[in-house]
Amino acid sequence: MVKGSFGYLDPEYLTRQQLTEKSDVYSFGVVMFEVLCGRPVIDPTLPREKVNLIEWVMREIAEKCLAECGLDRPSMGDVLWNLECALQLQGNEEKSFRFSVGLGF
Repeated sequence: MVKGSFGYLDPEYLTRQQLTEKSDVYSFGVVMFEVLCGRPVIDPTLPREKVNLIEWVMREIAEKCLAECGLDRPSMGDVLWNLECALQLQGNEEKSFRFSVGLGF
C-alpha cells in the first residue's frame, strides 16, 4: 500500500496507480524545492498563487525532477551530477567574488 503526503506524490501515480523509480525522483524534486525555498510544499497561509510550492517555483534541475511524465525526469545519477556541478559553480563564483573585493580567502 502506497503512503504519501499531498504534494509529494508523483502525478503519474495518481493517474496510473503505478510507482516507478522516477516517482522517487519527483518526490526528491519536491524536497529540493522545500530546502531551496525554506518553506513547505503546501502552505495555506500564503496568497493563493503561492500556496502550492510546485506551481509557484519551477526552475533548474528540480524542475526536471518534477516533470509530469516520468520519462522526462532525469535519473538520480543525473540529478547528483547536476547538483555537483552547481556546487562547483557556486564555489567558483564565491572565490571570484572574494578576490574581486579583496578578501582573498
